[in-house]
Amino acid sequence: MAVLSSATFSLETCRKQRYHRGMDCSEPLDAYLAYLRAWRVEFGVSDSLRHEPNVHSSSLENQSSPRTLEISPSLHVLEHHTDGLGATHATMTLARSLCNDVQFSPDMRAIELGSGTGVLSITAALLGATITSVELNQDANELARHNFQEAGLVPAILNANILDSTHAMSDAPYDLVIANLPQKPTDPDCKLRLANDGGIDGISLYDAALPFLRTSLSLAGQFLFFQHSLPSPSWLVSLQRDFRLTLCAWRQRFIRDGEFDDLLPFWAKRHKEKTSFLQSSSDGDSLVFCAWHAERNSTDI
Repeated sequence: MAVLSSATFSLETCRKQRYHRGMDCSEPLDAYLAYLRAWRVEFGVSDSLRHEPNVHSSSLENQSSPRTLEISPSLHVLEHHTDGLGATHATMTLARSLCNDVQFSPDMRAIELGSGTGVLSITAALLGATITSVELNQDANELARHNFQEAGLVPAILNANILDSTHAMSDAPYDLVIANLPQKPTDPDCKLRLANDGGIDGISLYDAALPFLRTSLSLAGQFLFFQHSLPSPSWLVSLQRDFRLTLCAWRQRFIRDGEFDDLLPFWAKRHKEKTSFLQSSSDGDSLVFCAWHAERNSTDI
């Protein structure tokens, strides 16, 4: 995957590149990447970086069940879902990255951590990978089994907590790890659903996954993950000790009036302390959604 070095990435560079398909690079991305650099996060930017349409909700517009999700013009996934259990805009961003940013090879072995209703796992399987899905929520797993069957696939789903990585060690090493984990920083006085709760810094589950990545990803393995701008960048700093990071896609996710009112002051405080990034403008508060691709720095584990 060709990349631009982080040292040369700027608004002017972005405007000169074709990867925005005629769209100017907007201020939120530039500000967020500058914020990551201040944390000393080292990364590249894909020469096919995609600026996906901005959104005002995590939920997809089509709420009927089942619904057909268009991952690409030639790849569609039928998803059975329920309220609170289903693909989101983040899922779709990462699914498109599976199609565009991951190099699939014969006999590729993949695992998804926190697989939900299975949309990303099914996408990877349709692209040629042998996939293992790990999910704690039994209701999500039942939906995922149905969705795998709709796609003509045999599911391999582990009903397990990703905090305990031993359940997947027997099938390691993997050539691809996929993760879209709960990552909203949570004030101890304000409870979030488990599907959103990333702990006080937003990185508790990603921190827990790091030892698994270091020991269970093959030497030439790839890690594709979603992360928005609220979690502490300290996890990316830890990840880059072993992996090269490349930004593949981004979009703004605006927060609606009345949404997360209990947590917005906490997130604004974290933004002031530079432990979260929250974009504020006349259009409202927003997050920067990002799809990241990572490869090992070297052949050493």
